Amino acid sequence: MKETKMCCSRCYKDMSNHVPAYASSGVCDCGGLIQATPHFKALTIHQPWATLVAQGIKTIETRSWPTKYRGPILIHSSNQPPNKTKGAAPLLKKYIFNELPTGQLLAFTTILSCVQIEHLNAFLNNHYPYTLPNLTEKEQELGFYQPDRFAWILSQPTPLHNPIPTKGALSLWHYYPTANQLNELFPTLSEHNKSTKPILQYFK
Repeated sequence: MKETKMCCSRCYKDMSNHVPAYASSGVCDCGGLIQATPHFKALTIHQPWATLVAQGIKTIETRSWPTKYRGPILIHSSNQPPNKTKGAAPLLKKYIFNELPTGQLLAFTTILSCVQIEHLNAFLNNHYPYTLPNLTEKEQELGFYQPDRFAWILSQPTPLHNPIPTKGALSLWHYYPTANQLNELFPTLSEHNKSTKPILQYFK
């Protein structure tokens, strides 16, 4: 790396032009620490659901565990072939018409909130129009909405111009980009943050 990239650990804002080159840390306006080795939170999702999230077709990710994290994440497609994923075939025919990438970072999205399934419709109704007005038939088809599971409310997916091959991991994990990848990721993240910023105030 010819020059040190600095970014906020919470909102990932590029702070390279706002922090002296010798500074190893600082504080962003949002309260996050400015770090000299940027990394991004990521979530691995099986196909075709990863692409459905990246394209904005699926706006709620259902999990058996909750998260307290709120903010931008990278969506990563699992290495598992789509045709071996339970329930994938009907979704492939209905929503997706091209090849599905596996083992790649596909897009930025933002986790707005995490809600227990039993309280989901009330939550969506209270936050409309920044969310769905209620759990639609399409979203039900694209998730697992059994009791005691959790709905991760996602917003404003921004696909990467060039998906990045990498290994995934369980739970939320950290992705450390190379210098070249960082230069590609920052413009997409900046675009994503601009589209998400007006919405975030309604989910504090």
